[in-house]
Amino acid sequence: MRTLLRLYYTLRPLKWRQLWYLLYYPFKRKFSRRKKIKASLIRTAIERPAINLNSLTTQHYYFPENRSFGFLNKDKTFAQNIDWNFSGNGLLWVFQLNYFEWLADDSLSPKVRLETMLNYVNSGKKKIGWLPYPSSLRMLSWTRFLSRFPKAPIEIFVALAEDAAWLYRFPEYQLDGNHLWENGLALLVAGQFLENRKFKERGEQILRSCIAEQILADGGHAEGSPMYQSLLLWRLLQGIELMGHLAESEPELLTFLKENAGRMLSWLRQMSFSNGTWPMTNDSAFGIAPDTKTVVEYANKLGVLSAELPLSASGYRMIKNGRMEIFVDVAPIQPSYQPGHSHADTGNFCLYLDGNPIVIDLGVSTYEVGNRRAYERSTAAHNVSRIGNDNSSDVWKSFRVGKRAKILAVSELGNNITLLYKDCCGNRFERSFSWMQNRLIIKDNLVNLKAKIFSGQLHFHPSIELEKLSDSSVKGGDCFFEFIGCERVEIFEYYYPETFNKTIISHGVKYKSANAELLVELNFG
Repeated sequence: MRTLLRLYYTLRPLKWRQLWYLLYYPFKRKFSRRKKIKASLIRTAIERPAINLNSLTTQHYYFPENRSFGFLNKDKTFAQNIDWNFSGNGLLWVFQLNYFEWLADDSLSPKVRLETMLNYVNSGKKKIGWLPYPSSLRMLSWTRFLSRFPKAPIEIFVALAEDAAWLYRFPEYQLDGNHLWENGLALLVAGQFLENRKFKERGEQILRSCIAEQILADGGHAEGSPMYQSLLLWRLLQGIELMGHLAESEPELLTFLKENAGRMLSWLRQMSFSNGTWPMTNDSAFGIAPDTKTVVEYANKLGVLSAELPLSASGYRMIKNGRMEIFVDVAPIQPSYQPGHSHADTGNFCLYLDGNPIVIDLGVSTYEVGNRRAYERSTAAHNVSRIGNDNSSDVWKSFRVGKRAKILAVSELGNNITLLYKDCCGNRFERSFSWMQNRLIIKDNLVNLKAKIFSGQLHFHPSIELEKLSDSSVKGGDCFFEFIGCERVEIFEYYYPETFNKTIISHGVKYKSANAELLVELNFG
């Protein structure tokens, strides 16, 4: 019965369209074959002159001298031919392999990059590479590369067109979210490059629809991950640059894309700490997406201006008060139909002092099913209070969410934010943040007294040494933490995700309150 209820709460928020395609696509694929494209149909793209595009900042992921690739802190050297379906480093790693985003690495000669693309074309069946998401990112990478270096074997152009024809038939309506967004952008850009009207029109329709639904009033992407915000914006900027050369006769489309890129840029800048990093909220990790400075520089080159929107609909707040920077999460699980990158983190916060991290959001180190993934999405991995071992929202598997926490009220008045929410088990919490010069007060209250004892934890950056001063106070860096109303305070070890597949030991503070109310005061000189 519990499993059935979990499935019910997981499936109930989905759109009818998602449910339909979840059932329809497996049947459709069973009777579908990839369409063979004749070179004569893409002659214009083959004969197109080279376009002068901006060089993109990228890391070195491919070392052709020994057929070695490095993604997500895992390397693989292929002794003979490259195995484009290699699964030994996990699904996300082989996805990265098939994205071909390393084509932007201009330390590699065009000849070497073309040879590797040809290796992919001639490698036979692509179990992973033909999936819609890696196919979308590869289409964008290949279109950009071929626009710069059009003197390529005709097979590469044909493979790009065949990818577009397949994606045209199978955009990820069943997943929606950032996946469908990337599908639309890839079809739009590749369709314009190949001068295929049906690819271009479907891509534009999908992308416009996704932007309208997924970009919130404050410019934040609905999935609430700064990492994905940066990635989606970075690729949208690439699309804007390409379309600026390929579709000069469509100023309305370019204006639409630039305006929405400006809205997204505003959110990313608002969410950045003074040291240039973001809170690693939801599925976010360091070293995966371009940082804010890099994105802003690229946007400036394209004439994309930040919209300067205040944080609002995304449910995130960034308070900058003297030496303090405080990130506060008062967001619900969103979007309801695609919560795969969400965590059970309602009421979470981060604290930076003088531009340095003190209390942090862990982010993630893996997407693989297992204890590590389950922990990093759990309430226990965030700076919040809870009852027993309950999660505020029922996160399960790698990307599933069952019953969700419900935001009941958010009040913002002067130097105070108060959040009232109900977790997935029915417990009602009130959490307030009040700040003044050199002081932050966090007050937790268990409203409905369904349980009388709750506990929680604060996670400190690895650079912070913790010292227990008394049964209710701790020193961390230049901050003094006083836990008023606590039964006891303990320092504990946890594994901090530096980035994907890389963790180091850090420390945090656990607290427990038996009075259904807790006051945490942070003071510093």
